[in-house]
Amino acid sequence: MRTVWKFVLPIVALVLGVGAMLALKMMAPETKAKPVVERVAVIEVIAAKHETRRIDVISQGTVQPRTTSAIGAQIAGVITWVAPGLAAGARVEAQAELLRIDDADYLAARANAAADLAMRQRELAEEEAEALRAADEWAAIGEGDPSELVLRKPQLAAIRARIEAAQAQLAKAERDLERTVVRAPFTGRIETKHVDLGQRVNLGSELLRLQADDVMEVVLPITLEQLRFLDLPLRGEILDAGPAVKLDATIATTTVHWDGNIVRTRAGLDAATRMVHAVAQVPQRSDAPPLMTGLYLRATIAGREVPDVIEIPNSALRSGDRVFVYLPNSDGNDGTLDERSLEVLRRSGNTALVHGAIADGEQIVSVQVPNARNGMPVRIAGATNTETEP
Repeated sequence: MRTVWKFVLPIVALVLGVGAMLALKMMAPETKAKPVVERVAVIEVIAAKHETRRIDVISQGTVQPRTTSAIGAQIAGVITWVAPGLAAGARVEAQAELLRIDDADYLAARANAAADLAMRQRELAEEEAEALRAADEWAAIGEGDPSELVLRKPQLAAIRARIEAAQAQLAKAERDLERTVVRAPFTGRIETKHVDLGQRVNLGSELLRLQADDVMEVVLPITLEQLRFLDLPLRGEILDAGPAVKLDATIATTTVHWDGNIVRTRAGLDAATRMVHAVAQVPQRSDAPPLMTGLYLRATIAGREVPDVIEIPNSALRSGDRVFVYLPNSDGNDGTLDERSLEVLRRSGNTALVHGAIADGEQIVSVQVPNARNGMPVRIAGATNTETEP
C-alpha cells in the first residue's frame, strides 16, 4: 500500500497544478492588442518654378593702377627747383611742373644753334648772289650750256644742307631746353620720388614713379567652369565696354560701391590656380572715398541669361548636388522620396540656382531628412497622421 501511494501522489500533484494554472488563465482579464503606429518622417517642401535667370559670377581682387610710369631725366644737370609738396603719395595734375633742371647750358646751346643757323642763311644768300652773277657772266661771254659747277649749283646744295643741319640743331637745343622742366604726363599720384633739390642727374636717371588714378584696374580670377556664363575677350581683344562689374568694399563701417567693366583678359591661365584673370577698369567716384592701390574688392560680374533655372534653399541640397522630390501617394495621403541629380549653377547666400530633371510645380524637399533614401515614406508638415493596423 505504501508503494502505491509513492507513485500516485506525484501524479495527483501534477494534475492539481495543471488544473490550477488553467483556472487562473480563464479568470485573468482579456487583453487587446494595441494598433501599431508607423512613424513617418515629416518634411517641408517648396514648389519648383522654372525661370530665365542671369547667372552672375562672383569674384574678388585688389585695386592696382591702370598705368605706372617711371619718369626719367631726358637731359643731364643739377635739379634747381622741386614743386612744393612733391612727395610719395602726392597727387599731381597732367602737365603740372614737378622739377626743374639747371638750364644755363641749354640756353647757351640754343643761342649757339640760332647763331649758326643765321650764319648759314647768310652764306646761302651770298652763294645765291654768286650764282646769279655767274649765270649773267656766262650769258655774256660763254658759249653753249654752262655746267652746274659754273652755275654754282653744288655749292648751293651744300649750303642748303648745312642750313637743314643747323635748323635740326636749333630744334634739338629748344627741345633740350624744354626738357629742363619735368612735367607730369598724366594725372595721378606719386608712388616714389628718387631725387631732390641740388642733386645731379644724368640722362636716363629715374626721377620718380607716377601712378594714374583717374581709372583704376582690378584683376578678377575666374574659374574655367564660370567662363560659360561670361562673354570675355579671350583672344586678346580690348573692349570699350565689356561685361558690367559691380564692386564693393567695407571702409571703416561703411560699404562703398563702384561700377566698372571688363576690358580684357590676361594671356594664359594662372599656373598655380588654373584660372583666367579678367581685368576690370573702374573709374574713380567723386562722391566716394578714392580707390586706393591694394584695396580688396568683392566683385559681381554680369553673366549670361540661362533658361529653366530653379532657385532653391541651400538646405535642400545634399552631397553630390542631389535633392529629394516629394511624390504624393495615389490617395493623396502622405508620399515618398524620389532622389534627383541637379547641376548647381551658382550658390549665393542661403540659396542656390540649379537646373535639372525637375518639372515645374514638383515639390522639392527643403530640409535635411536623416537617413533619407529613395522610396522612403514621408509626410509634409501639417498633414494628418496616418496609422496602419498590423
